[in-house]
Amino acid sequence: MLEIERSLSSNICRCTGYRPILEAFRRFASDCPDEAKLADIEDLNLCKKTKETCLKECDDREWCIVSKDALEDIVRIKLKDGRQWFGVLTVADIFNVLRKEGRYSYMLVAGNTGRGVIPILEYPRILIDVSRVSELKGYLVDQNLVVGAGTTLTKLREIMEKVSHSENFAYLSVLNDHLELVAHIAVRNVIGSEVYPTKTLLEYIRHDLALTGTKYMCLEGGCGACIVSVVKSPGRTPESINSCLVSISSCMNWDITTIEGLGNREKGYHPLQMQLAENNGSQCGYCSPGMVMNMYK
Repeated sequence: MLEIERSLSSNICRCTGYRPILEAFRRFASDCPDEAKLADIEDLNLCKKTKETCLKECDDREWCIVSKDALEDIVRIKLKDGRQWFGVLTVADIFNVLRKEGRYSYMLVAGNTGRGVIPILEYPRILIDVSRVSELKGYLVDQNLVVGAGTTLTKLREIMEKVSHSENFAYLSVLNDHLELVAHIAVRNVIGSEVYPTKTLLEYIRHDLALTGTKYMCLEGGCGACIVSVVKSPGRTPESINSCLVSISSCMNWDITTIEGLGNREKGYHPLQMQLAENNGSQCGYCSPGMVMNMYK
């Protein structure tokens, strides 16, 4: 039981309270004491309207669900220096931004790798992040090998290795060997890139892989909302880490498990997830994935 308590010492929950969380995970401890029957603190609250014991029969809602169609696909942020940053998902979005904002001063941003080649004395007025545009990734083969402009060198090497076994493309193996010599791992993971060396594992999991079960919160390793389980090399035991503190370039060959890989509606939930739900150990649920992954390690 002490091991469970120590594991959860790196997690912060501001709404559920630790008693139901511990009640959920104590079932996995061989030395847990008998369960104490105590009323939940929520049941002791008085209704703000009637001043009686709250029966939770009111229908006043402080939030609502909106459809995906109600959200804009193009993200727009006005920077402090007056420039505007846009995050787009399609090539059509890029041209929509240019039609609306003008084409005389803009830059397509995808990793900042050109900065060391051509000095940038002043950034353009419009900055468009194209790192999530799937149309700029992938490849096709006709008479030539055509590779999307949003492809990292790491992915390009994988593509060339595969295509080099095809007729008339054997020369790609030589080019592949050259790329290994002139570009180290951190550079190969950048495209002008979707993955730059300073990107954290948390950012990569959420933005690049769209696995949003791992949460943002303090970004200082203090709350535990971003915890994932990793095996750093074959044969080693899993360990929980704060993904907000880890650079993606340091995760080479790691076996990483997020909350989505632990269990979900399609393939079934892990016992840790089921116990947390059955024992009311989650309210808003924002920090729950980190707690489950901390116990899973």
